[in-house]
Amino acid sequence: MDIARGVAILMVINWHIINFKDCWTNAWVMPIFFFIMGFFYKYEPSFRNLIIKKFKTLLIPMILWSVPMFVYDVFSLPPSDLLFLVIHPFKSVYSVSWFLICTFFCYVFYNLLNFIFRKQIVYITLASFTLSYISYTLSQNVVIFGHRFLLPFYMSTSVTCMAFLSIGQLTKRLKDKNLIVTFAKGNKSAPFLYILFLTFIVMTILGGNSWDIIGVLMLVIYYMGRHIL
Repeated sequence: MDIARGVAILMVINWHIINFKDCWTNAWVMPIFFFIMGFFYKYEPSFRNLIIKKFKTLLIPMILWSVPMFVYDVFSLPPSDLLFLVIHPFKSVYSVSWFLICTFFCYVFYNLLNFIFRKQIVYITLASFTLSYISYTLSQNVVIFGHRFLLPFYMSTSVTCMAFLSIGQLTKRLKDKNLIVTFAKGNKSAPFLYILFLTFIVMTILGGNSWDIIGVLMLVIYYMGRHIL
């Protein structure tokens, strides 16, 4: 996990300094962070404790780091742009801080799913994929008064990322059961799941939208839940 996180961090630094981007890096760099978030996620039965903890560790640092950026803007922006920041304070949040806001709501939403489905990983994962698909579809295809349909404070992005969190948590459950190592040993379902997984990879490489085959992934998740987990 540390290696994956390190490589992803280096790619993000590359994005913001060298500005080298392509469809290959865009497809996996940011999802890795949410995958790791899901892998290390632990259910918090008290929403009050969860919100307080994440507010202290995510939102307060974001606010503190946004203050010097706002001060910088005061001395560097023309009066009209500065006025826009004053009447629209959310825009004064330093641009890369979107990730902290998104992470905060990811924890809240995923914890809520765990509460609703009583930590049943299969149903949580299916619900996560469904919500991710709905959020992605709405944000990409629905336009209201000339603007895309987006929930405030990056909540649409948070909901879309639920699928990656659930994959991380599913991987953690498999690891805890030692199924990742022993999966192919005497498991009759292995060929079936390998074929479905390779189908997803091949269709993605060929340029297909991965959301077009979300049904295949949901079938894999349900099958794993019924016959493996």
